[in-house]
Amino acid sequence: MKTLKESLLTDTKTKVATVKTSIIGSSRELIQDYLKNNYNGLASVSNKPNKDGVYEVECNGKLQVKPECKELAPGFVFKYVSHFVISGNKHIKDLHGVPKSCSYLELEDLDIKNLDGLEESEDERGFNLWITRCHKLKNMMGADKALLRALAIKECNGIVDLTGLWSDYKLTTMFRDMEQCNLSVVDCPKFKSLEGAGRLEDVKIRNCPM
Repeated sequence: MKTLKESLLTDTKTKVATVKTSIIGSSRELIQDYLKNNYNGLASVSNKPNKDGVYEVECNGKLQVKPECKELAPGFVFKYVSHFVISGNKHIKDLHGVPKSCSYLELEDLDIKNLDGLEESEDERGFNLWITRCHKLKNMMGADKALLRALAIKECNGIVDLTGLWSDYKLTTMFRDMEQCNLSVVDCPKFKSLEGAGRLEDVKIRNCPM
């Protein structure tokens, strides 16, 4: 149980973070500066907020998160990004803020322990998800709402199985025909089971002890 001092410190940090998020998201110019400082790639910010009062960011090409970025989308949302990359970033611990409409999502050299924050794709075909050298990741927990058309896992020393990839949630969505996912697992020394995988097709497993 937290002490009074610890609780006050936590509350203060939360309030400061919330205020910062609100400030960034309240101005088109501040969002543009944030994108410039934290992302590589060309992205445009909507001229006016949407019906929910939130500015939208669009990028038809590749958008890469810089290593020093600490929050993916503070106060704004990504309307469309075709290829979203988070690589070599030790600050990002969850996937809140990842564009729901991107076609390709690439996670490389991250310290994430799960896929929390990964939401249902707005693309009826789902995500292509590539995960490379994310050694703290043990399974796919957090991905239960994310439709995947392809999943490629490479050189992840901690990955054991695919628990969390499939759930009853997907059976109740409108994408009932998106039940199958192409799977590739390569050079993962602890990967021993397809548990949690659901329906798969075109499965490739290489240099794994299963």
